[in-house]
Amino acid sequence: MTKTIVESKTKTAIIGFDQPFCVIGERINPTGRKKLALELEAGDFSTVEADAIAQVLAGATVLDINSGAVFSNKMAEDPRYADNNFVEPPLMKELVERVQAIVDVPLCIDSSVPGALESGLEAAEGRPLLNSVTGEEERLEMVLPLVKKYNVPVVAISNDDTGISEDPDVRFAVAKKIVECAADFGIPAHDIVVDPLVMPIGAMATAGLQVFTLVRRLRESGVTIILTTHYIEEAEEIADRVGVINNGELLLIDDKQALMHKLGKRQLIVELEKGITALPEALAPWTLDLSTDGSKLTYTYDPHDTQTGINGLLQAIGDTGLLLKDIQTTQSSLEEIFVGLVKGQ
Repeated sequence: MTKTIVESKTKTAIIGFDQPFCVIGERINPTGRKKLALELEAGDFSTVEADAIAQVLAGATVLDINSGAVFSNKMAEDPRYADNNFVEPPLMKELVERVQAIVDVPLCIDSSVPGALESGLEAAEGRPLLNSVTGEEERLEMVLPLVKKYNVPVVAISNDDTGISEDPDVRFAVAKKIVECAADFGIPAHDIVVDPLVMPIGAMATAGLQVFTLVRRLRESGVTIILTTHYIEEAEEIADRVGVINNGELLLIDDKQALMHKLGKRQLIVELEKGITALPEALAPWTLDLSTDGSKLTYTYDPHDTQTGINGLLQAIGDTGLLLKDIQTTQSSLEEIFVGLVKGQ
C-alpha cells in the first residue's frame, strides 16, 4: 500500500489506504473571510492562532495554511500590495511560524504563488505537504523543483491548461502526467497525493460515476488519493476508511466495513395483503412504522442484540389476523449512520 509521510518537528501523519484517517483542517484561509483578511492586514494573528488550536482540538491531524489575502487598505497606499507575489511570501512565513509555535501537528503549505510556497517551506519545521501542483506546464516547472529541493510531498490536482475535463480518462491522464513529470525530478510516486476533483452532481450529472472510475484507476497506479465529498454514497462505494466531521468536530474514524457492522441497523419490512388505517394495539411493543398507504409495517432492530424480537413480532401479526404478502430486510446505509451520528442518535 502507498504511504505518504507528512511531519512536523515532533509528529508524523501518514496518508494511505491502510492508515488511520488523515483530517486536514482548512480553516486558516483568508479567501472569502473578509474579517480575517482585515486582521492579517493589521498584523493581528489572534484568529489564526485560535483557529489552529480549535482545529487540532477537534481532531485535525494536519493544518492547511493559505496565504491568499488581499490587503485593500495597504493597496491604496502602496501599489505593490496589489501584487500577491509581494503580499504572500512574507505573510506565509509569519503564518507558518505563528501556527507551529502553538500547535505541533504537520502543516500543509497552500498558495498559488510559488514565492509563498517556498517561503512557507523555508519556515516550516519537519516535512509539510505542499498544496498544490496541476498539470499545467508552467505550474509543473515552478512547483516540482520546490518539491524536490525540500523533499516534501505535494497535492496533485487533475486539471491542466484546458481546465477540468468531464472525461475521467482525461483526468487520469493529467494525474499520470504529473506523476511522470515528478519522476523526472526524482520525486517518488508515494509523495504525490492526487486530488481527482470530485464535481458536484448538480453541476455534472455523470460526476458520481466518473469519480468511481477515476479513483479505482488511481489506486491501481499506486498513488495516494485525497478525496473530500459531501456525497456519502461516494464514500460508501470507494473509501476504505471513513471519518465523520460535524461543525468542525471529528466524531468518529473507523474502517468502513467495521463502522457499518458496529453502528448499522437492520429493518424488517412486512407487506400486508390489505392496507390498514392504524396499528393494532397488540403490535405496540415493537414500535412499528406504518406506511402512508397502510400496506407496509417497518420494524427497525439491532442485529447484534441476542433477542431481536422478530419471531414475537411475526407471531403477533399472525394473531391479529393480518395476512402477509411479502417480507424483506434492509441494512442501514453509510448515509443513515452518518445522519444518526450527527444527530447524536
